[in-house]
Amino acid sequence: MIIDVLARVRPRGRGTDKYQLDYDALASLQRMANLRQIAIVVVHHTNERADVTDIFELVSGTSGLIGVVDSLMVLQRRRGDDVGLLHISGREVEDQTIALSFTTGWWGPAPEGMPADLLTESKEVRELWLWLASDEGEGASTEVLAKAYGRTKDTTQKLLHRLEEKELVDSLGKAAPGKPVCWQVVRRGL
Repeated sequence: MIIDVLARVRPRGRGTDKYQLDYDALASLQRMANLRQIAIVVVHHTNERADVTDIFELVSGTSGLIGVVDSLMVLQRRRGDDVGLLHISGREVEDQTIALSFTTGWWGPAPEGMPADLLTESKEVRELWLWLASDEGEGASTEVLAKAYGRTKDTTQKLLHRLEEKELVDSLGKAAPGKPVCWQVVRRGL
């Protein structure tokens, strides 16, 4: 069963204990799921806090909401972006983070080999990394990348250095006089 969104079925509680109100909002659904041996997925919103270090602190409300459920999944993505990270935690599931891509109306696995920390970068940076990771792009010079990518050499150089700082690309040796710097991706998955 999928409930989209929690606010549609949440009982209107009275009282001052916000934790207990949040806990009670899901406790009856959790009991029903256990009794009927079914899964109930409840869609809820995240808050917009930028200072969060624990991804599950993004769940809007108190920790009462996450304290009652058996498992929790948080999809983290920038508005309008086509990639995201799905964070999963639960009593009977191993904590994990899965890179996802949104295409043609469906969420699915992100492009194979795309590092999770690349997903927090802009679409422009991800596209450059993906092109460089392709057979056509591997070992390309900054100039070739700029031309293929449709950017200026300076813009491409800045994006490459940003990727290099995150250890997502590496240059293939030092540039010799008259020879351009060539680039390769650093391959590592989630």
